[in-house]
Amino acid sequence: NLLWTDADGRIYHPAGPALPGVMLDWTLAELRRAGREIIAREAMLQELASAAELFVTSAVKGPMTAVIVSGDGVCSVLQPNSAAAPGPVGKYLAQRYALLLARTAAGESNCMP
Repeated sequence: NLLWTDADGRIYHPAGPALPGVMLDWTLAELRRAGREIIAREAMLQELASAAELFVTSAVKGPMTAVIVSGDGVCSVLQPNSAAAPGPVGKYLAQRYALLLARTAAGESNCMP
């Protein structure tokens, strides 16, 4: 699943027929809890290329910072210690995901925000 932010801090995710995954649901719940405005809409390549932050979510790896790496629409997930650092939303999600993992490892049964 894909999410992006604009310069004003609004969070977007694609509207469409695809079912959201559990990690997208968790990510959106965390962002709502933080008071972020979330908007579902069509993802336009030009808008993604100029996004303040771009993310993908994975049930295995959690929310991860991504970047458009070329003008032909190819997105690439950034690996830890890559040249591009996450912005404020990415840092917030990384902290919240680390807490989710710690709570899950401690045996908590309800780790939703």
